[in-house]
Amino acid sequence: MKISKTETTLRIQLEDEKTIFDIIDSDDLFWNDLSFYESGQDGWSYLYDQNRNKVIWLDDYGFDFLKELLDKRQIELTYVDNGDDYKGYEWNEA
Repeated sequence: MKISKTETTLRIQLEDEKTIFDIIDSDDLFWNDLSFYESGQDGWSYLYDQNRNKVIWLDDYGFDFLKELLDKRQIELTYVDNGDDYKGYEWNEA
């Protein structure tokens, strides 16, 4: 998996990954300071960027970016601030 970052976006391009498990278990996430969370707060999936203290939604009622990534093999995602809306979430509890 190739990962590149800008101030506001994260681009992921798959290489050999064939399943969602391959993506979330990839060392490439770890080496890019990204952690995968399935939240107990709302049940949705997130990537948390530890160095930037930013969050990326991966799924919701209307979208599933992990499925889209598997289908298209490349995706660009937008960071959101890890503000008050996420105070009780797992990545802020550590």
